[in-house]
Amino acid sequence: LSRRPISNDDNQGQIVLRVRDIQADTIDYSDNRRFLLTESEKNDNELVDGDLVFIRVNGNKDYVGRCATFQGFYESVYHSDHIFRIRFKSSSFNPLYLSYLLNTSYGRRQLNDNVRTSAGQYTINQTGLGDTQILCPPIKKQDEFVTLLEFIKMQNTLQKGTLNSLSNLSKSLIDKAFLGELIV
Repeated sequence: LSRRPISNDDNQGQIVLRVRDIQADTIDYSDNRRFLLTESEKNDNELVDGDLVFIRVNGNKDYVGRCATFQGFYESVYHSDHIFRIRFKSSSFNPLYLSYLLNTSYGRRQLNDNVRTSAGQYTINQTGLGDTQILCPPIKKQDEFVTLLEFIKMQNTLQKGTLNSLSNLSKSLIDKAFLGELIV
């Protein structure tokens, strides 16, 4: 998948995730790149709900190992060759739990022990990831943690919306006061 992207204006081709799209715990779809993929590339690189995607290689060590859980999208999504995915066959791990854990300072320290460098590029592979020591509570505890964290994130989003509304309201009142429209 090292070919040049095609025009994003006509929505031809397939969405292929790049390093910049993988944020800590989330995937950013705001600036999708599309490529015309062969059937083989589609088969090898298609993401499915629950896949954990990792940045595999980058010149910046802090990017390598950054991960997010793919939680579906309205169309098929694929990953580039700078990213690899882990697809769980058992229910021993909650991919969201692992993503949250591996993006913490604790998780980053564990991953960094398995990052290698070659020709100025930092890399981690699935073997290095497998050698990473992580906390693995029972699946029920992982699920409880994810539920609590998702609730907190939702509350945070709601609070930001409320703060934005209050900020807009105060700006409006100040504008009216200075324009002489406010009746006191």
